[in-house]
Amino acid sequence: MDVLGHFPSAVLAYWQNQLLGTFVAPGSTFSVFALALTLATAILFTVGSRSLAIKTLRRALFPRRLWQTRSGRNDIAWFALSVGGISFAFSGAILAMPTVSGWVGGALTTSFGSPHTTTLPTWLVTMIITAALFLAYEFAYWLDHWAMHRFKWSWAFHQVHHSAEALSLLTIARVHPVESIGFYNLVALIMGATGGLMSYLFSAAASPATLFGTNALTMISAVLIGHLQHSHLWVTFGPRWGRWILGPAHHQLHHSVAPEHHDRNFGNILTLFDRLFGTFTMPEPARQPIKFGIEATHFDPQSLHGMTIRPFIESIRALPFAVRPCEENGYARKGTAPRAGLLRRDQPGGLYARDHQGGVAPRPRIARVP
Repeated sequence: MDVLGHFPSAVLAYWQNQLLGTFVAPGSTFSVFALALTLATAILFTVGSRSLAIKTLRRALFPRRLWQTRSGRNDIAWFALSVGGISFAFSGAILAMPTVSGWVGGALTTSFGSPHTTTLPTWLVTMIITAALFLAYEFAYWLDHWAMHRFKWSWAFHQVHHSAEALSLLTIARVHPVESIGFYNLVALIMGATGGLMSYLFSAAASPATLFGTNALTMISAVLIGHLQHSHLWVTFGPRWGRWILGPAHHQLHHSVAPEHHDRNFGNILTLFDRLFGTFTMPEPARQPIKFGIEATHFDPQSLHGMTIRPFIESIRALPFAVRPCEENGYARKGTAPRAGLLRRDQPGGLYARDHQGGVAPRPRIARVP
């Protein structure tokens, strides 16, 4: 009885901690301060392209569809669940980056002997480690995103995110928990391995530059660029910088239902890995008409069942093809043909076919990843 009596207060304290940690803690990219910087960045982008209008910003960041449509209300629900601590339910399934770093550092020491103390100046070591961990995160993001699209069993979960019919700052939280588990474990593996290598090369005492406990480059890029990726601002960063930095326009192409935009621009902030693996597409300078969302031919992607339970069913059905490219989902490599008997995603009746202006158009090509 005593445990039950304390349960409500414990839950309340947990939610209070979640809310304060999300919107007040300086290290949170969703803190009031961070969101204010994001808004200031959006204003600068808007001023740079047209006369500033509050209505323009509001439509770009929080379109009316956010509260007027089922898809938009689902964005709100997913964000509320995220802030409310849905991650707590599966936190035990996620590796810790320091643990992986310790494994790698120990393995290197066993294989090559004790690490040598570097003679490089501290400021240079800090810059190298900061950049290395930032690039490690970018690669982990790209690899996870590519895998979500590449295989039918993983796309079953990732389609929850792509079912958003309009983008907003809250769409970033529209992610199935199973996808989150895979993402954070992959991030822990890749960043942990990188951290272990850095510790071995530059001594365990070396550390990256941080802002409120977060890698400085990751924090700055998330606040100034990352939050705006799921907005309707058409920001390309121009013909020069736009080939190296992914803006909101790049990510809008990624969410587009048009076949020519499928499997493009998988990256987080940098185009580096998209360009390396042939998945980069540069948006046009002028805004392109884009339609978002997916077309599920046999279930409602906006329903509670379609967003939570159905992905498990579709993923299990796809297991026989788990290690095969998703030609049936429209993810064949350029120059290859679908396997016999399998429907591509952009063919009539294909699983999770994307609606292309009221019909299903043949996919002309595909090759790229961020």
